[in-house]
Amino acid sequence: MHRGLNDRGQTVGAYVDDGAEMGPDGFYPADAVHGFIYTPSHNRNPRFETIDVADVGQLGFVRQPDGRYVTLDPPGGAENKALGINDRGQVVGTYLDDGAEPGPDGLFAAGTIHGYMWDDGRYTRLDVPGARATVAEDVDNRGQIVGDVKDAAGRIRGFLRTRGTYTLVDGPGDRTDSIAIHTNDRGDILIPAPGTIDAVSNIVA
Repeated sequence: MHRGLNDRGQTVGAYVDDGAEMGPDGFYPADAVHGFIYTPSHNRNPRFETIDVADVGQLGFVRQPDGRYVTLDPPGGAENKALGINDRGQVVGTYLDDGAEPGPDGLFAAGTIHGYMWDDGRYTRLDVPGARATVAEDVDNRGQIVGDVKDAAGRIRGFLRTRGTYTLVDGPGDRTDSIAIHTNDRGDILIPAPGTIDAVSNIVA
């Protein structure tokens, strides 16, 4: 699964070993899932590099240019995902409150899933006002953030955060799952076709 693309054409994402099977909990074995970075080449000799980080658990990380790894661990978070990064090194993602447990329906309680931004060791919690859950998906070089929320009515909607102000963003037509997954420095926002990407609808009540 491809997750991101930079200005040099490098692509990052994750893959699962051939033949790996999900366990009864719905997850693949930890050693069967890997990150990767794909670097294209004009001389038809592209490079594919597997990225495996040991002992980080359900935490995000940043791989520095010198190969060092920085683990991301927002205060009060039990686990998190790092989902977007810009040229300034700012990272955005989502985390689950420490101690939060799914209910009998398998969903987490409203208010337990938050977005975050990491900026050189400093964390900013991101919560769209009135939302049951907030996921930050991407950040541009001006610091504008896009993502998705489950709103008070149960709809999945995209959002744009500019200078601390949130604006909800909906795709064209009568949609109930507008997920803003990428933004660029021109202000364009990418919203995939309905039903093509999982959202917070099946995670939080």
